[in-house]
Amino acid sequence: MRPTRPRHPSRGFELDWVVVSVAGVKRWGLLVFFLVLAGGVLASVLYFMHEPPDRRAQRALRRATAAQEEVRRAGFTENLAGEFEQATRLLDEARQAELTARPPAQKYARTQGVYAEWIAACKGGPAAGSNFADHAGPLTEMVLLGNLAVRTGQVLETDPETGQVSNVKLPEEYVRPTYRSGWTL
Repeated sequence: MRPTRPRHPSRGFELDWVVVSVAGVKRWGLLVFFLVLAGGVLASVLYFMHEPPDRRAQRALRRATAAQEEVRRAGFTENLAGEFEQATRLLDEARQAELTARPPAQKYARTQGVYAEWIAACKGGPAAGSNFADHAGPLTEMVLLGNLAVRTGQVLETDPETGQVSNVKLPEEYVRPTYRSGWTL
């Protein structure tokens, strides 16, 4: 006599010669579902991390255009300034009218914009107004000296010829950080 298996409809069902456990199907189904879900999330993250620069730029441009449109819809278009432009007004209306009627003499040459100025300088034209030697370098030095002054809590005096701080002995790690082996300048 053959031993008979008890039939429990809640635990399994038979397909020809295979007995499939319902609990196993549920467990593996959930596992497959979560693996597919995790793969989709990972693919989305990787897509946005490695999004092509042109597509990222287009998305940023769409956001900026939508923000400008929102400002215009709110009614603030009168004094909006473009990039690096000035939209200033005098509070005294009489002086503003006088200034508009007779503007002061132009002191600095106007440019087509910072990007056009930079490209012209790269092509051998006149130096940009914010070039490294005359503007950006000294500005960076000033900001870094300000950081050192805040960090030490003291007023710093520098020798303009050498660029060394003359009145305070600064710790070496403030000026030249230590790098890990293999990562030196």
